[in-house]
Amino acid sequence: MQSFLRESRTETSTLSAVSTVGVGTQHESARKRTGTSLRIRGCYRGQRIKTMFWLLFWIWTQVPACPAEGVVSSPYGWRDDPFDPEQKHFHGGVDVANHEGTPIRSPWSGEVALVSSHETSGRFVAVASGDMRVTFMHLQRVIVKRGDHVGRGQVVGLMGSSGHATGTHLHLELRDKGRRQDPTFLLATCWPRKKKGRG
Repeated sequence: MQSFLRESRTETSTLSAVSTVGVGTQHESARKRTGTSLRIRGCYRGQRIKTMFWLLFWIWTQVPACPAEGVVSSPYGWRDDPFDPEQKHFHGGVDVANHEGTPIRSPWSGEVALVSSHETSGRFVAVASGDMRVTFMHLQRVIVKRGDHVGRGQVVGLMGSSGHATGTHLHLELRDKGRRQDPTFLLATCWPRKKKGRG
């Protein structure tokens, strides 16, 4: 009987030891799997952050650059004629007033489609990008030539008062497939300033 009890205790101790080793091995395996999983998740998180960064950067490059810093002196639409207040006429662009020589920048990359001067518009330059064409008028100086490729934000001229103008300002016009459009949205990335006076 005593011999049987001793054998039973021995078998129980052996089973207990084996069980403990098994549990320990399982815990160690779980820890390894958890560590590997955390490393994988960390890599995925880093990749997601990098992808998000490049996505935001790409989106920013698609946003039009500010054509000119200044104040909107005359918006797009019907207005009183600045040379004859009793008359009204449709203003086909946006006037931005600032100091003479203020840099004028292309809102997007494209090709210089036209460089010229006119009695009314003064010195002007037009930049085309696909179906869109933006024109900058009343410039003091044009610093690009027809056929040049310009990048987003590249300076194409300097603000002035050439042509028929009441003061130093940029007259900004936009056409899409030849149709005149309101160019106000092109000023979205400009430093916000209050409207002041007439251009």
